[in-house]
Amino acid sequence: MTSIRHRRSGQKRVKYRTASDLKVAIQTTIQEARAADWEYQQQVLRQVDHPISSQLFRRHAWDRARRHIVDGAAGLNVPHICLLEKLPTRVPLRVYRLIQRPVVKWALTVTITVHICLSFAKPATLGDLLAGGATTSVVVAEAVCLVIEALFIGARLATKYIAVRSVRLQADLKWDDHRTIQVKDIGLIVVFAVVVVDWIAIVAGNVSIEYYVPCRPFLYVLSNAGTRESVRLFARTVYDTLDASLLYLLMVVVCGCISLAVFRADVNADQLNSSFTNVVRAISSCFVVMSTAENYHEMQYPAVNAFNVVWIAFMVGAGMFIILGIVIGTFQAAFERQRAAVDIHKRVLARAGMVAAFVLLDYDEDGHMSMGDFHHFLRFMRPAIASEDVDAAVGDLDKKSSLSNEAGSGRPPKRFVDVDGFISGAERVLASTIVQQPVRSAWRANARGLFFENPFYLHVWRLLTIGLIGVVALYGVSDEATTRNLDRTCLAFVVVSALEMLVKVAVYAPSQFWNYSRYNIGRWAAEIQFANRYDTIVVGAAFIGSLAGQAMTGFRFHYTDNENNERFYAVLPVVRIVTQTVATRHLIFGTFRVVPVIKDLVVLLLLVMYIYAMVGVQMLAHRFERMLVGAVPPSNFDNLANAFLGLTQLLVSDNWHATMYAAIQVTSWNIALYFMSYMIIVYILLSNLASGVITTVALKYTRGDAHAKTAD
Repeated sequence: MTSIRHRRSGQKRVKYRTASDLKVAIQTTIQEARAADWEYQQQVLRQVDHPISSQLFRRHAWDRARRHIVDGAAGLNVPHICLLEKLPTRVPLRVYRLIQRPVVKWALTVTITVHICLSFAKPATLGDLLAGGATTSVVVAEAVCLVIEALFIGARLATKYIAVRSVRLQADLKWDDHRTIQVKDIGLIVVFAVVVVDWIAIVAGNVSIEYYVPCRPFLYVLSNAGTRESVRLFARTVYDTLDASLLYLLMVVVCGCISLAVFRADVNADQLNSSFTNVVRAISSCFVVMSTAENYHEMQYPAVNAFNVVWIAFMVGAGMFIILGIVIGTFQAAFERQRAAVDIHKRVLARAGMVAAFVLLDYDEDGHMSMGDFHHFLRFMRPAIASEDVDAAVGDLDKKSSLSNEAGSGRPPKRFVDVDGFISGAERVLASTIVQQPVRSAWRANARGLFFENPFYLHVWRLLTIGLIGVVALYGVSDEATTRNLDRTCLAFVVVSALEMLVKVAVYAPSQFWNYSRYNIGRWAAEIQFANRYDTIVVGAAFIGSLAGQAMTGFRFHYTDNENNERFYAVLPVVRIVTQTVATRHLIFGTFRVVPVIKDLVVLLLLVMYIYAMVGVQMLAHRFERMLVGAVPPSNFDNLANAFLGLTQLLVSDNWHATMYAAIQVTSWNIALYFMSYMIIVYILLSNLASGVITTVALKYTRGDAHAKTAD
């Protein structure tokens, strides 16, 4: 079994180095839970005094072993479940399984997200809240969110600490000390208590501390394991790359001091933007040019001699491309190392379930299981799997298994598999794809061959979509009468696309069309399934949206210039072009495969932006109104929504330094720390880290596809 390593204070620590070590650690807990569960089932069946049937006892062990493997594969802590099974009541176990269900976790995530979004409906500043208070609907909605969050947090803590008490330490698969409450759970309790008290303060006195200390994002982080892990990875990565970050900041300071000596009287001495009249302005200007080069033209053209031009070019090249590139590269490499360690811990949960299953199936507790029993159990674990897949998994292990026989029995030796071989075979069987038998029909097969899988038919639809793109391109050069005809053409294409999709779904059968990879094997099955779902969603949205738009406009079958939102659905089928060509379909499929990898990282980025938006509103609300009309930046921080949009502008580094200098004019130079810290954390680190992860994952998929093509 892969070693489980955890670093603290620069030292590597090992808890369970092998599967055998884990087996020894949890064996007693697994066996006691099995006995408790057997006794419970006998009581339910009212067979306490009946003699024990060896066949039923064996079936009970196999059922529990299969359940342990399924629970471990789902990310559940199997030893913890066994501890809950040993309790006198089954209520904690049922509660634990309930809160671990994906739908319950999804509901909690939605609840906290709604709770965060309710901030957009509250008064923009604390002064506005004091003057008018929050609306009743917002207060009631927040109360509902708090109740749901309280139920989940209470259930989580009860099944983690109260129900299991001190024996929780035995179920630990990580290095956290469960003899006391975990720091993350203390933080969750404290943050939730602050949010509750803040809600009470709003109801009672129109006062809130969340305007200056936003707590709801921390509630999301502490309640969501994936986002919490991303925060931990990000923090550890920042710590591991402090030397590279320090190098970049020192370069900014050094270049700022040199530029102060050289440019203070020559470059922008009569203005605030990109000036060098003192050390603060010089360092600020150098930070902008060495991070995003947004003010390059403001510094380059006022330069008075060739030396100034060369020095500015050096700062851009050395700072933005070399030093900053080193920082980003080091940061991404450290993050990948941390993520690899997390993947190991995730595999531990799955393998803990397999080790628990082996404990149950190792009846004589000699650390081995016969190959015959192992083969039968694999078929029992996944009855729908193809027999050749089980034979292949067992066959590979059979070559490495050990021989043993009973002395003097005269029987041929048997082959046995140990716990490592059991894990290897179980993992291989779990990874095997189960292909369901499709509904076979002559007319369906003929329709597929003649139309939907015919290259000529596919070329025709590709040409029709290209023609639709040409029709949409005429919107900018047509008069009103022609625009109406273009609308009618697009609406007609929507109807035709919907009919084609309905016929296609009928031919393939709805389940087989939507879950194509379950009924077909091959390298392209998952990609074709993605294309089917993509086209269904696009055509369905276009048809429903167009139908609703026509209903709102009186079924005129055209739109006016004020109805462009409704026209959007009429032209939506043009995006099907990306799935009608194999090369582009492959790329778009690879793009969507990246989404689960960066999901939590993107959520972390949005939460950080939310915190900065909340703080920015309190510092800059209505401040830009004091400036002259021509000097007011396009973005403002008058409310939370505008602040979020303004920070999005900073995220793409679109003239962000102009917003910073405008804020400096209406406040002080201290506000520069707000904008610079945002650019460092969000733009330089988080956004570039997300881009690096996307590149890494895309490269991995590209290499895999290249190997597959070579094999073909």
